[in-house]
Amino acid sequence: MINVIRAFFIFSSLLFIYPLAGESNEKTSSKIEHPKTVLDEVLENPSLSTLAKIIVKTNIVDILESQGPFTLFAPSNEAFAKLSPGTLEDWLKPSNKEKLTAILKFHIVLGKMTLEELKKNKGLMTLEGQHVSIKFDNNKVTINNAAVVRSNLEYPNGIVYIIDQILIPK
Repeated sequence: MINVIRAFFIFSSLLFIYPLAGESNEKTSSKIEHPKTVLDEVLENPSLSTLAKIIVKTNIVDILESQGPFTLFAPSNEAFAKLSPGTLEDWLKPSNKEKLTAILKFHIVLGKMTLEELKKNKGLMTLEGQHVSIKFDNNKVTINNAAVVRSNLEYPNGIVYIIDQILIPK
């Protein structure tokens, strides 16, 4: 499913760009580079495969593929494994799409927040409309109660921090 979505985005880009390219001569390369995005990190990083499966069930794909900039606190596969049995399956039901979208938006902040910028903040407003708290202790960063396990995965449209727990809005 993820490869189908990626192929769709690439194919759609080519349909738009190809007519603009005109005829190419043999000395000019016709290969068009697609800049990596935050969505690419989620789709290509094996430790985020559960998040990738969930994102394609919501409209969050559009956000993560957009210009941004934004910051994504991306729960790892291990974070999803910590959920109570049946929780993820419940969230994935079509009747819970709004709830799942709200949970995912609670992991996204407008702006490209580097570690230095995070250190200046005690909290940030998420796309879901609620705040997350930020704490630094002995060079360890936590977002609410989730520890950042990998930081500063930077792309033109934003930055990704991999976290070890799911952030749940109130």
